[in-house]
Amino acid sequence: MSSKIELISHVHIVFYFDKFLDEKILIDARNPRNNTDYALMGIFAQRKKNRFNK
Repeated sequence: MSSKIELISHVHIVFYFDKFLDEKILIDARNPRNNTDYALMGIFAQRKKNRFNK
């Protein structure tokens, strides 16, 4: 017996980050480790504590 999920080809998952305050979200590109020798990177490419995926 198969489950219903096996009968469909795609699943769209929507997630709302509701446990993080909007004013703390960092969305600008930044230099990793605040070192200007490094190129600017987006927030998901870094390990900043204020990413909105917590």
